[in-house]
Amino acid sequence: MTTFCNRVQLSTGGTAYLLVNYKNEDSNEFLLSLFDGNNVWKGKFDEDDIENIKKTKDALTCEYSPDLSYEYKLNSQRTEFQWHYAPDEDISYMLGSCALKPAGDPFKSLCEILDYCIDRNKEMKERLSAFQTDYDRISQEKTNLLKKLEKCAVAKEELEKELCTKCIDVLNSNKEKNGQINSECHYIA
Repeated sequence: MTTFCNRVQLSTGGTAYLLVNYKNEDSNEFLLSLFDGNNVWKGKFDEDDIENIKKTKDALTCEYSPDLSYEYKLNSQRTEFQWHYAPDEDISYMLGSCALKPAGDPFKSLCEILDYCIDRNKEMKERLSAFQTDYDRISQEKTNLLKKLEKCAVAKEELEKELCTKCIDVLNSNKEKNGQINSECHYIA
């Protein structure tokens, strides 16, 4: 079972928290828990009840790209929850709906939502800690490599100076020998 918890803005202006359990083994069944701050409702539907399963999954899990827009409606009797695809500000079409009933044990349903959020927060903290450890290790490696690079640059400069000094010595030595040979040639001639 895959679980998602989302905060959705209702078209009436309110905010609701939606816990979605998606059974994707044998049946594509969705179990919804909707909390508006005061009450909890439950509902379920399956893939046969809706036309576009992909957009429904996107709308209910809120894992869609930012250029997609969805609207959520809860009727005044709080007996039906609807989700709409809204490609434009003036256009929307209903993707699906789910009949809702008041939760038998609203406290337990609210605890399910909070448990999911707390578990997800704990998981994110663990991932963040692992990323921080990796970042610290990579930063230390970078610092060590920069120190090695600096040492190599200094050693290169010293080798260049030494090589230049040796070249100058060789050139000066050759210059002296050429001068001696020239003076011997003038002396012989």
